[in-house]
Amino acid sequence: MICDRQPAARANRRSLDRFGLVLAAFCVRLLAFSTSTFAEDEPAASITILVYNYAEVSPRILTGAEREADRILNRAGVRAVWFDCSGKHPTADSTSICKSGWGTRNLALRLLSRHATNKFQDFTFGFAVIPGLASVYYGDAALLADRDEIRPQLPILLGCLIVHEVGHLLLNSSNHSATGIMQAHWERKQIRQSLTGVMLFTPQQSKLIREEVRMRMSLSGDYLTSQISSR
Repeated sequence: MICDRQPAARANRRSLDRFGLVLAAFCVRLLAFSTSTFAEDEPAASITILVYNYAEVSPRILTGAEREADRILNRAGVRAVWFDCSGKHPTADSTSICKSGWGTRNLALRLLSRHATNKFQDFTFGFAVIPGLASVYYGDAALLADRDEIRPQLPILLGCLIVHEVGHLLLNSSNHSATGIMQAHWERKQIRQSLTGVMLFTPQQSKLIREEVRMRMSLSGDYLTSQISSR
């Protein structure tokens, strides 16, 4: 679970230089594209993620978030395969995989619409239920993006929040770390890191995630298949 515990007195400050932030993000991502820290061309381990878009996140934002999540997971050596299970745009493949349910082999990602009641309230961005359910509060992410005037970068922020909750599942742990994508409390420093592409898993976390994904994929069936309510 991640939250923003920034005090109200600091919430009003506009310490982010938007132009500088966008420029920094572009440069970091250009560098990451040209010199990947992960040696393999294609991640050897893959995980299926069933997406339940209850918050009705727009296709543009959701696609951008999944692209950012892919980038971070790829750097850890894992490839995500996304399926829209919201039922609005079903395909033969998604219908079949969504019916199989979520649990140990297939992960579920719920995008929920809860949001803080005012701009001074602490934000809660999501939670995870091991082994297979990750939930992200899109409303809080959108509210924070509006507050800090970084709405164009919302897909990137959302992608990082998704990876954080999925990370709990793939690390099989509710623990957090002092650095990287698994930090517990996201304030302005962490938001800046997320937008400039440096919010990643640590090398040790990446190793554990690859091992966990391979173990899950080796199972012949799901140990826990659950139905998700629409709240």
